[in-house]
Amino acid sequence: MESIPNSCLNTLIELLSGDNVGTGQKSLFNLYDFSIIPVEFISNVYELFIGVDEQEKQGAYYTPLFLVDYILAETVEKKFVKHKGYDCKVLDPACGSGIFLVETLRKIIEKYQKINPNYKADVNQYKEDLKKLASDNIFGVDKDKSAINVAIFSIYLTLLDYQKPSDIENFKFPHLEKQNFFVSDFFDTKSDFNQVLRNKEFSFILGNPPWKRGKGEEKKPLYVKYIEDRQKREKGLFENEIKISNKEIAQAFVLRTSDFTSTNTNIGLIVTSKILYNQNAKDFRKHFLECFTLRKVFELAPVRREVFNNSNDKAIAPASVLFYNYTSQSSNDENILEHVTLKPSRFFSLFKVFTIQRADYKKVSQKQIKKYDYLWKVLVYGTYLDFNLIKRLSDKNNFPLLKNLISNEDEFLVGQGAMIGGGDKNDSAHLIGKPFIDTRKDIEPFWLNQNIQNTWEHKTVNRPRNEKLYQAPFLLITGGTDTMFRSVSAFSEIDAVFKSSLTAIKSLKNNIRQLKSICGILNSSFFSYFGLQTFSSLGIEREESHDVEKFNIPFVDKKEISNVVTELSLSIFYWIGLLLVFTWQSYPLLHVSSL
Repeated sequence: MESIPNSCLNTLIELLSGDNVGTGQKSLFNLYDFSIIPVEFISNVYELFIGVDEQEKQGAYYTPLFLVDYILAETVEKKFVKHKGYDCKVLDPACGSGIFLVETLRKIIEKYQKINPNYKADVNQYKEDLKKLASDNIFGVDKDKSAINVAIFSIYLTLLDYQKPSDIENFKFPHLEKQNFFVSDFFDTKSDFNQVLRNKEFSFILGNPPWKRGKGEEKKPLYVKYIEDRQKREKGLFENEIKISNKEIAQAFVLRTSDFTSTNTNIGLIVTSKILYNQNAKDFRKHFLECFTLRKVFELAPVRREVFNNSNDKAIAPASVLFYNYTSQSSNDENILEHVTLKPSRFFSLFKVFTIQRADYKKVSQKQIKKYDYLWKVLVYGTYLDFNLIKRLSDKNNFPLLKNLISNEDEFLVGQGAMIGGGDKNDSAHLIGKPFIDTRKDIEPFWLNQNIQNTWEHKTVNRPRNEKLYQAPFLLITGGTDTMFRSVSAFSEIDAVFKSSLTAIKSLKNNIRQLKSICGILNSSFFSYFGLQTFSSLGIEREESHDVEKFNIPFVDKKEISNVVTELSLSIFYWIGLLLVFTWQSYPLLHVSSL
């Protein structure tokens, strides 16, 4: 403190007092009341101090208080309604600043006061009981020592909140570090906390563990090693062995919690929604559904920006809350789980009040979701009728799939365009001078610029691709979708080069009618419907669709579809021609939806 001039401290005092720092005008009233310090305020300050970079590194982000309240209402509060006691042991495996544990302690203290209405009669006994409530029930782990210190500080403030100012002076705080709170990686199986916590019979394991994918680490992360060790230990025990995809730490947290559960332990974790839908996470979901009983899913992806609008993270990931418990090898096929999707509403935007429409609440058996992996996504935007329709459409005995058609290598060549960046440098001089398609301005649904001015200029690229891919006729498809979730694809009658952001379907037998039929289906509202019900990212995070998902769509090869595509393409060229005549300048990008 000696290095800070008194003038600076005086300025800070004036600011907190509400005085005008510029003019020195005094304030009649205090602008700030520090007699009450909400835990969310401490959490926000802690988040600002650790900064965006450290948050991204750890994958740890702000948890809104109303979401904490919802999770506690589904867990701790329901327990207190059913049971007379106030004991409720709770573990947060990545506690951060401790918001879950603080709010849980409040529920426990208030339940204690309700059961003991005369608690004020013996102040000294009440103080001891308060300390015991915290030390017996509140447990947290975090590898950030500063976070643990903030969490313990928040618990101490909570204990003071439930005492009179006159009783606080001689109050001695319980010792919580290394007994209730542990500075450690949750996946360090040799750390002291393992033995301590395994001897506790937790009622709940609650929290918002980190969301991040491991990549580029010099040393193998502990959570990856933990999963590998558990694979060896459990080999042959389960039909679906334990796995995580893309080194996603949220998946590892979901599974690791089972080490600290008993038959009566229920778990409620906020996780990234992507673990429920990503194609690569299928093996994780299979093991999870085999070994855990899923009680409820609360899907927040459609309102992710409203829920986490106070987060420092600009790229807000979608979130889900999973309520489940570990049942090991017990059968859970007959379990009926609840699925709730929160959709945007004015009530939620303004008041953070959850309003659930009837269509957004579903019940489904765990057996069904085990059998049909795409049911995870159907539950978000669809109903049971949609599930039955998607099931019929996905049955190859009812409809041929596009992927089966274009997988015939004698008739089709399928692939992405040239990849410029990357490690290897390969010759692409043979492409120099050919027309180059700019994804940003040369392609729209049903329309491809046939008067391309740009030409290919790169002598070397990472992956130049098969030269036949650039020879007409071919169909081009973008990676994203339009605002109506339709694919953006167009038929090309000219040879042209394009980047890897575009995928081409090249007809080796020049079957133009088939290519146009594919174009019609990909640009249709049927594609929007099918994609919203089954694609992993569409309507969840990014408005994109992967080729493997696009090509899984049912395909009907009809002349009528091809004819409609031809008519639409001609109409677009006609309107563009008129636009050129009337403006006498380069035409802007024309959206089909505006025709």
